[in-house]
Amino acid sequence: MKKNKRLMVLMGILMPVIGITFAYFTGKIIGSGEGAFTTVVTASIKNTELTIEGTLEFNYNNMLPGHKDISALKVSAVGNELIYYNLVWKGDNTLNTKINYTVYKVKEMQEGVSISCNKVWETVAGGKALSEKCTINNESKLGEVIGSGEIEANSLEQTVVLVNDERIQSKAKPGEIVYYYVVLEYPNLNEIQNEDIGKGFEGEVTVEEANKTPDINVMAVYVRDDDDYKEVSEIPQAGYYLNEQSSCSSGASLKWANGELRVTNLTKSGTSCYLYFDKLEVQTPEEVLADLGITDVKNAPASFAGTACAKGTGGNEAHSTGDCTFDENGVFKGEDDYGTTYYYRGTVNNNWVSFAGKTWRIIRINGNGTIRLIYAGEGEPISVANASIINTTSEGLSGYGYWTKNSTVGQLSEKSNYGESGEDNANVGFMYGAKGETFTGNDIPYNETHKNKNNSKIKTMLETWYNGNNGIKEEYRKYIDGATGFCNDRTPYQYDNISNSSLMDKSKYGFGTVNTYYGAYKRITLMKQPTFRCELKENDLFTMSNDQGNGNESLSLPVGLITADEVVFAGGANYGTNYSYWLWTNSGFWTMTPVLGGKVSECHIFYIINAGYLDYSSSIRGRGDGVRPVINLKSNTRFTGDGTIENPYMIKT
Repeated sequence: MKKNKRLMVLMGILMPVIGITFAYFTGKIIGSGEGAFTTVVTASIKNTELTIEGTLEFNYNNMLPGHKDISALKVSAVGNELIYYNLVWKGDNTLNTKINYTVYKVKEMQEGVSISCNKVWETVAGGKALSEKCTINNESKLGEVIGSGEIEANSLEQTVVLVNDERIQSKAKPGEIVYYYVVLEYPNLNEIQNEDIGKGFEGEVTVEEANKTPDINVMAVYVRDDDDYKEVSEIPQAGYYLNEQSSCSSGASLKWANGELRVTNLTKSGTSCYLYFDKLEVQTPEEVLADLGITDVKNAPASFAGTACAKGTGGNEAHSTGDCTFDENGVFKGEDDYGTTYYYRGTVNNNWVSFAGKTWRIIRINGNGTIRLIYAGEGEPISVANASIINTTSEGLSGYGYWTKNSTVGQLSEKSNYGESGEDNANVGFMYGAKGETFTGNDIPYNETHKNKNNSKIKTMLETWYNGNNGIKEEYRKYIDGATGFCNDRTPYQYDNISNSSLMDKSKYGFGTVNTYYGAYKRITLMKQPTFRCELKENDLFTMSNDQGNGNESLSLPVGLITADEVVFAGGANYGTNYSYWLWTNSGFWTMTPVLGGKVSECHIFYIINAGYLDYSSSIRGRGDGVRPVINLKSNTRFTGDGTIENPYMIKT
């Protein structure tokens, strides 16, 4: 859309005011062109979808020589390839003046970056004329200049490469993201530029595939044959996993998923890789149960309204409540995102594991055969003689009342328990995106709020522990699965109508200080119907990889937290005191499950109180509750032992 401007005669000197149509992506300005936002898929390269988004901040009213404008661009890539691309301008410049461009690249969008222009009088050809002096506000935030040059004058249908050979490692949604700022300048040539009158400049910024694809040289491929590796000429297909001995030069990383080899951070041609493969001996959940020696499996209880404990203990007022009378102890059957899961409930004493020099307890066997563990303390399980026994029964059950010393890896500091301070719904996230109630983009605020971009405080603490001296040492990490997810269920519901059966409109709930309930509150507190399934898998099921067909690939380390639903399945309940089920440790600890957000009472997360029941509290106030890491062992893990505290399961090496 061309904007025709009248000419200005100043002090006898005719200066042009250029009629310009300039718009990113579409070839025309949207709305007024000031603060407008547009998103267009601009390229599909190597099975990867590249999308450019930008905030248009161009104002051409009364533009004079020396005028500058700036636009922020975001390039995102969804796929599984390392993509090289050029950032290009395509269009027409019928002016007799070249247009200058400068491109900056930064890690994040920057606040407060803008252009300020002032009109000034200058002497041109012996007369006085107006021009513009422009400054980039907060230019230091923009980092390095990665491209600069000129768009030729008097040229139609030209393509100008603004930046060569940019690269981005695409991944699952929301994708990898790169940010750019592009500054355009109609230069002041300090001469009469009347020849530009009546002419114009219009075009688009987009991406094109670069003629650059680094290659790799696979130096050798080895497959384990019994106890030794044998060199082979072909990379094996599905049914194998890439051993940790595999490596590449030049800092490239290897990943093996679903029979496909992926090389990431591939920056140099001729990168050499050595590949070591072991046969993947995946076990079904039922085979894992057999390996653990579990033969008695029960169907799920009819109701989860109460707690689970041994029959007859309800009369023991010192350690149980009157409603804790259900005979619901053992291994039970359920369904999760991967298939049939088997979980431990009640007063069990056969789910102890000694792994990585630490004590764990099995929460459940996941539907893909992986084994979910929750941290229970440092060192080996303490002996029966030294354990704290809080309950026994006439039926001879013992051991379920033990706990180990230091059953959490620490407590988060006061007023920073789970997330950041404040009432914003972003604080219920294990990770979160932007904060606030409105955004400049075309995405709805809920999606911006719950993008998995920033770590919560509790996620940071888990990762610090995992990588620290007291965490998981390198020799044990090969047993830990990174594709099985941890659910941070953020399905939003209207605060004053939680009983509504449908997911609430994401354009109205779940962001800023808008009062919002989340899915687990409805399931657990109102309906008493916990689930092992994660409703919004694409965003809320936290994984490192997507090998299982589920997960958001947002984790950098394979560690999470127990969910509130898993607590209920284990035998806990909302406000149901229970000192007798296996998960009780005589100390409070956080789950991964949000309850509500917004200004009504700040953001709340489910946690287990030291009385053994589920409660919820502000994610930012000083509860000082503990952090108990949860990990998943691979499905091909084999064990010795019988799972009791006296003879815990240990991994066969």
